[in-house]
Amino acid sequence: MRRVIVSVVYVDNEREFRPGVVELYGQRVVNYYPISDDDLGSSEWLGGAILLSGEELSDLKEEMDFSQIKSFLLEGDSPRCYAYHVPVHVYESEKTISPSQIILLEDEDY
Repeated sequence: MRRVIVSVVYVDNEREFRPGVVELYGQRVVNYYPISDDDLGSSEWLGGAILLSGEELSDLKEEMDFSQIKSFLLEGDSPRCYAYHVPVHVYESEKTISPSQIILLEDEDY
């Protein structure tokens, strides 16, 4: 299992954790929660943002601004099984973001 910490985890359009932890098994999210002191030594710091989604990133075809990407990936009631990482320098400095700048996180040891 891979455990990562980021500046913000967007769970849906109404919930987020700042900072937050996401646990992965393979390409699937198995848990997510606000950070605690216990997570600091056993987690990988990535920074940036993770968007939890049930949507396939391949459905995203064109460049969009971060708020549009966030809306696309966070909409719907499907289970939040994918963790998409957006590095902090991308969503804070880019006017538009290409789908190639968004990374599907996975547990490489799976």
